[in-house]
Amino acid sequence: MRVADFGIRGVHLAYELLDGFDALVLIDAMPFGEPPGTVALFRPDVESIDPTSVDAHSMSPAVVLGLLAGLSGHVPRVVVVGREPLTVEEGLGLSEPVTSAVAPAVEAVHRVVADIYLNATKELQP
Repeated sequence: MRVADFGIRGVHLAYELLDGFDALVLIDAMPFGEPPGTVALFRPDVESIDPTSVDAHSMSPAVVLGLLAGLSGHVPRVVVVGREPLTVEEGLGLSEPVTSAVAPAVEAVHRVVADIYLNATKELQP
């Protein structure tokens, strides 16, 4: 297992993923129409991402995965732990609703990683 913060360096993440990984858990603030601070899990449909539509100036998880596909890379299991932001305006720091969602987001990441680990060990057993 490897944990890394790529921040806004989505291009670097795509190239790192070319090394081959069994799973990827992305944590990102992303608007999905819920109250600010809401935490949700997404399994992106990686197969439907068009690698030719990649815009390196907008490195959302979908764009990173599209770039990866365009580089002939693949990660078999991708889960996004998303938090609804209060705003998508540029700025430093977290809003109060997003700050309040940090603990639930961490719990969600723990559950996802445990599920990935349990499924991997089941596959290894005879």
